[in-house]
Amino acid sequence: MVGAFLPFALTLPPVFAIWLWSFLGKSGEATVAAILVGASLFVAFKALYAYFSLLFTLKQAGKD
Repeated sequence: MVGAFLPFALTLPPVFAIWLWSFLGKSGEATVAAILVGASLFVAFKALYAYFSLLFTLKQAGKD
């Protein structure tokens, strides 16, 4: 169940960053903004994945 979130977490930040870069005009500032936003989203999604993975593991351990 938790593993289904991983592909979404890994593909959405780069796609959004590329869209943001294109939307802002492909300038130097847009490149920096897209990299920062994409990296921030990636870290946020990985943190959410780790959190829910830990919750799921602890929930399964409590059932044993």
